[in-house]
Amino acid sequence: MYAELLRTAHAYEAGTGAVLESAGFLLEDLFNELEGLPPRHSGSERSDFRRAISSAAEPQPVAAAARQVELEGPSRVAAAARAVQAAAGQLAATLNGIEDGFEDPGACVRPSTPTDRPREHFEALKSAISTFADIARKHLNHR
Repeated sequence: MYAELLRTAHAYEAGTGAVLESAGFLLEDLFNELEGLPPRHSGSERSDFRRAISSAAEPQPVAAAARQVELEGPSRVAAAARAVQAAAGQLAATLNGIEDGFEDPGACVRPSTPTDRPREHFEALKSAISTFADIARKHLNHR
C-alpha cells in the first residue's frame, strides 16, 4: 500500500502541477473582475482553465490510498500518510475555490488571497510526499 500511495500522490502532483499556471491566470482574472477591470483571458480560455483545474483537483485516489496505509501502520507511517492526504485535500480546496469563484465571485476567494497560494499548497504536497517516502523507506528497511 505504501507504493500505491506514492503512485497516486505522484500522479496527483503531476496533474495539479500542470494546472498551476492556469489557476494563477484564473485568480488574476477573477480579481480583475472583482475590481471592475477587464480580464486578461477570453471566456473560452477561462472555461478551458476551469475544466482542466476541475479535472486535476480530484484527491480521492490519494485519500483512499492514505486510508489503506493508515490501516497497515505503523503510527509514524500512518501519520505521514495523513499528511499527504491533508496536503492533497488542501490543494484541491484551493484549486476548486478558484474555479468556484467564477460561480460566486467573492464567496470562495478574496482579492487579498495571494496569487501564489496554489503554488504554496502544491509545494506543501511535494514536501509531504517526500516526507512520507522517507519515513516509509526507513520503516521498510528496519523490518
